[in-house]
Amino acid sequence: MSAAAFTNHEVVNKSPSDYVEIIVSLAVLVKAWSHSAFAYEMLESGGGIKPDTKMDHDILERYLRAQNALKNGDAVTKPVIGIGIMDNVEIGIGREIAVAAYAIGLDNMPVHVRVQQSKEIEKLLKA
Repeated sequence: MSAAAFTNHEVVNKSPSDYVEIIVSLAVLVKAWSHSAFAYEMLESGGGIKPDTKMDHDILERYLRAQNALKNGDAVTKPVIGIGIMDNVEIGIGREIAVAAYAIGLDNMPVHVRVQQSKEIEKLLKA
C-alpha cells in the first residue's frame, strides 16, 4: 500500500484562514462520529462499518473509490469535520474518505476544522 496523498477540499481553499488542519486518530474519529445522525449511512448501530451489501449504492461507490485511492497513494481530499447539531463530532465533507482510511488500517489522518471549533473538536477527540 502506498502512502496516501491528502489535498485540501475546495471549501477550505476558498477560505483558508477559516480552517486549521489537525491530525486525528481514525479510531477515535469514527467512534465519535458513530453518534452522528448521518453515521447510519456507513456505520452499523454498534459503530462498526456496514458490510458493502448494506450501504446505499452511491455511498458504497464513493467509499470504494476512496479505499482504492488511499491504497494506491492517489490524492484524496482531507475530510472537513465540525460540531454537529447535537454537540457531537460531525464529518461534514469526506466521511467516505475517513471511514475508508479507517477500514484499510490507517491510524491517523489530517482533517480540516473551522478555527472557531478547533479547541472543542480536539477535546471531543481526545483518545
